[in-house]
Amino acid sequence: MFSKENIAEFLSQLIQVDTTNPPGNETPAAKLVAEKLDEHGIENKIFESEPGRGSIVAWAESKEPGPSLLLLSHLDVVPASPEEWSV
Repeated sequence: MFSKENIAEFLSQLIQVDTTNPPGNETPAAKLVAEKLDEHGIENKIFESEPGRGSIVAWAESKEPGPSLLLLSHLDVVPASPEEWSV
């Protein structure tokens, strides 16, 4: 199950993956997300529009009837100046 600590740890790992666009290189981030989805039994598949430009699609069946939910996001980021950030 997800806890605040687990989520924070996962997001910390995810933002350490350099997906600055250009060139993007989202596939390593997509693989990290896929590993987490696999841990929770959520089906997923990574697609590459070109080498290194990975996107992930995931789906989960519900046992209950009802409306569907679609979430959409992106894995690439815009360049940032390191001197503008602190930890």
